[in-house]
Parts: sequence; C-alpha cells; structure tokens
Amino acid sequence: MECEDVILDWKLHNVMLEAKRFKLDIVGISQVRWTGCNHISMEERNFIYLCKDSHEYSVALLVHKEIAQAISKIELISERIMRIRINAKPKTIGVIQVYVPMAGSNDDKVEAFYAELDCVLSKSNNGNIAFVMGNFNAKVSQGEHGTSVGKLGLGMRNKRGDRLELADKNQSIPASQKP
Repeated sequence: MECEDVILDWKLHNVMLEAKRFKLDIVGISQVRWTGCNHISMEERNFIYLCKDSHEYSVALLVHKEIAQAISKIELISERIMRIRINAKPKTIGVIQVYVPMAGSNDDKVEAFYAELDCVLSKSNNGNIAFVMGNFNAKVSQGEHGTSVGKLGLGMRNKRGDRLELADKNQSIPASQKP
C-alpha cells in the first residue's frame, strides 16, 4: 500500500466517523481523487465511488448500510455528477451528488455542466423525490431571492449564485438555506 493510499484511507475513515457522530445516513463527497469504480463496505456505512481515469473532479457517496441495501441503481453521469436510486415507499428517491467547476473555469465548461444537470433533473422529475447535493462553488448571499434562497445565506451573491435558478425551475429549495 502506498503512502497516498494510507492518507486517503485515513481521511475516509474520519469522514465515516463524523457521519456516524452526526447521525448522517447519506454524505456527498466532492473531489474524490481515486480512479475506477468501487463499493467499499466499512462498519455501518458503504462508500460508493465511480470515477473516471483522472484523479480530479470525481464525486462519491457515503451511505448507511440499511439505505445501501435499498439502492436499485448507481450511475456515473459524468466525472462531476453521480446518481443513486433508492427503492423507498411510497416513492423512489434519487440522490444526485455534484461538483460544479470552480470559479476560474471557463464559462463553456460551466454551461455544459448545468445543461447536463438540467437534463438529469428533467429525467428524474417523474413524480419521484430527488435530492441534489454537492459543491456548487457558489455564494447565494443573505436575504430572500425568489423561492430558492432563504434568510440564512452568507456573504455577497456571486455570478454562480445566480446559476442556482435550477432550484426555482425544479421547485426545490437548497437545503443549506432552509431554516
């Protein structure tokens, strides 16, 4: 085992302990630097990652074992978007983990990402429940903006914050904004 692998294992173990401590059943992780596809079983949680061949951008999910047993589908949409489907009653639940290109990225890359995410959301919006989470590299600011931003925003809104219109379009609310 290489030194880098030991560090990654330690970080993953630490995330798993924090998820357990805060009683989080699903934790999204951005910038996973592993390659390949795997489903690692650890104590009470499973680490699911589907990564391209590069060591950048990939996303992953840490899922409680009870929920992991109900997963019917795991999909890598792109190196920045993954989705799992959970068989639940009365509706199927989709969890979409994202990692939006950083502020220094060119606009074409960002536009392509949001077009892809809109496509995924439109296919997910068939009467089931969809959660979108991850690193949007955006500031939504304080004060209310439409229905998607509540009073708990932070700082000054940036151009990326405006892009979170997908929440309004898909009749959803960013979780970090809901009191």
